[in-house]
Amino acid sequence: MLMVGNGNGTFAPPQGFLFGLGANEVNLIDVDQDGDLDFVGVNGLNLQPGGEIIVLSSGNLGGGNFGSTQQQVFDVSGAEELVIGDVTDDGLPDLVFSTIFSIVVIPGVGAGTFANPFGFSPGAEPTSVAVGAIDAVPGTDLLVQRASDSSVMQIELACVGRAGRFGSGCAGSGGFTPELSLTGCVDAGLAVELRIERGLGGAPALLLFGLSPSSTPFVTGCALQVVPVLPNALVLPLGGVGPGQGSITVLGHLPTTLVPGLHFAMQAVCADAGQPSGFTLTNPLDVATQ
Repeated sequence: MLMVGNGNGTFAPPQGFLFGLGANEVNLIDVDQDGDLDFVGVNGLNLQPGGEIIVLSSGNLGGGNFGSTQQQVFDVSGAEELVIGDVTDDGLPDLVFSTIFSIVVIPGVGAGTFANPFGFSPGAEPTSVAVGAIDAVPGTDLLVQRASDSSVMQIELACVGRAGRFGSGCAGSGGFTPELSLTGCVDAGLAVELRIERGLGGAPALLLFGLSPSSTPFVTGCALQVVPVLPNALVLPLGGVGPGQGSITVLGHLPTTLVPGLHFAMQAVCADAGQPSGFTLTNPLDVATQ
């Protein structure tokens, strides 16, 4: 329903128009960049993993009239929160979702339409996301709060590469599933932050690299998903003591010779003496350099 303001706090009689079945959130943004506000609705928030997001947009024709509704469907599993902002810094509004696994961006491409989503992992259990320019660096930033430790992480999305989570790890001692995340500017010569969290404290982890996402069972319910495995693995000692307390953060810069468009996968094997197999696995990441 649309109610046009008459001024002095009064409104004209409401107008109704068909916007799409089941839209459970409506936003006003200028998706077609013609200077007026359009309706953009989303159907599918608070879905369980494996669900879909349906984006409905209706262009403002002026005079309180709106054009026919466009509908696009995207696979965004476990979406929990939606914010809108130009996080790709191209002058067009984008849709940004926090999910139970990661942060997902559906870029706006004009004319009320959106491109395929991409995601990245800010670490364990992101619960809230906000958009804004909060520092002196050009470009829109994301602020992501994480349930695992109540920390708030700032991400320069204008320079972040694709480090999207896919699949899942398997639980180790205490029922904790270790988490792998990569944030920062995934580009030649720029800074990145690698985290392994929620492993067994004091145990080592082996970070493996693969050419593409795949799946090879190690033991029942626990699969390595980055085969074929490349020979350049890293051994990383986890700090902390006890189940779920093992973590390590590695800060560094990617090589200046890194090739743009490089695509690979990564996953960590964490030693765990409390498991019959002697180890457990993190979630894998699908990484593409900018």
